[in-house]
Amino acid sequence: MSHEPPIPAGNQSPFPLQEPKHEAGGPPPGAAIARTPAPKPGLHPAIIGGLVAAGTVALAAFGAWAYASEPKNKRKGGKRRRKAR
Repeated sequence: MSHEPPIPAGNQSPFPLQEPKHEAGGPPPGAAIARTPAPKPGLHPAIIGGLVAAGTVALAAFGAWAYASEPKNKRKGGKRRRKAR
């Protein structure tokens, strides 16, 4: 039993299903080897992570303060009901 289902003749792809084998060869003669540039000095990733964490904490603290400082007796909206006389 084959592992591939049979494909009708009208549905076969015009392109090859498998890529032809390539010859094993090295780089073309005279080609320069590309090297990665040396890393530039900068902020250490741990410092950047600490700054992001501090900003997140500050933002959460500001949100909590803004939520807590909202007046509690503020009307929630909706229609006013008339009192019965």
